[in-house]
Amino acid sequence: MSRVTVALGSFVVGALSMFVCLGNQTSIVAQPAVPQRGIVAEGAEPIVPPLRGIVVSASSFGNLTQPLDGLDLENCEFRNVTLEYSGGAFRLRNASFSGPIRVQLKGAAANTLVLLRFLDAMAASRAPINPEKGKPLDKTTTAKYTQKVDLVSPYGQK
Repeated sequence: MSRVTVALGSFVVGALSMFVCLGNQTSIVAQPAVPQRGIVAEGAEPIVPPLRGIVVSASSFGNLTQPLDGLDLENCEFRNVTLEYSGGAFRLRNASFSGPIRVQLKGAAANTLVLLRFLDAMAASRAPINPEKGKPLDKTTTAKYTQKVDLVSPYGQK
């Protein structure tokens, strides 16, 4: 076989393999990363409605349980109260607190606290504390003096 025949045969095989591989080229332009998601339970994420624009102003709350979800409170005073929170939007502007203040978490707010306790336990290499079923999580603190605060949930912002 002559050298020309071998060279021509090699050229033909090379050219044919080039046509086969043409559609299989790698792009030199960086492609945006597609975020990976695991299993999604549609409809399981709580929906937080925004505040309705009704402002309660210059009120005093004492010796009672006061839910915070959905409230827009301005210049209010809280004495010896239990604040109940389930994860909804709220806004406290220029609120003052005195005496023992108890916070009771229910619903989505309690679930968030359980997750944060779990992450804290993982970081400390210990087992997480599981709450009792159906029992709200609570924390009591005492305000030694009257404090003026502004506290707004992420969904309570305008």
